[in-house]
Amino acid sequence: MPKHYFLSRVQGSGTTTDAFRPVVANLGPYSMLDLRPDATRIDGWCFVSVKSPITQPNSVQIYLGDNPHMPLPNDTIERIKVALSVDFQSTNLAEILAEILLFRLMPGRGLRPGTDGSYRIFLGELLWEATESEAYEFVGRLREPASSKLSPISPRHQLTIFDQPFGKH
Repeated sequence: MPKHYFLSRVQGSGTTTDAFRPVVANLGPYSMLDLRPDATRIDGWCFVSVKSPITQPNSVQIYLGDNPHMPLPNDTIERIKVALSVDFQSTNLAEILAEILLFRLMPGRGLRPGTDGSYRIFLGELLWEATESEAYEFVGRLREPASSKLSPISPRHQLTIFDQPFGKH
């Protein structure tokens, strides 16, 4: 059965008989990455993968497709940004999740390396993985456009390199 991805609202009362779950949980077996600011309250969103044929998305879910590595349409990216009240530069689901978690764009949500030093994001299956150096490179690429807008250092503020060892003139 195909796997589909959503940004979904949460439903339920949080009790053992009515647990918090994504609205799309009724579509079939699911995995969820909870982004609610307070896990004891229903308010907020979660990313979900569902093994199921899709249904027509509605206002409590945003359909993100069946391939987390394909670029999302611009209107879908804007809907994610508005729903989560975050800004990001990535264009596919796997990298959007990595950016949100690595930059800690959602309060209380972040990504730390595993015991082997690698960063991994699972949503039913492995969606994104990076070694420490790959994660730094990913972060650097995202920050590069912002840092390239800075004015260059003026010549009078540049560092002077001395060829002579200290104490010799």
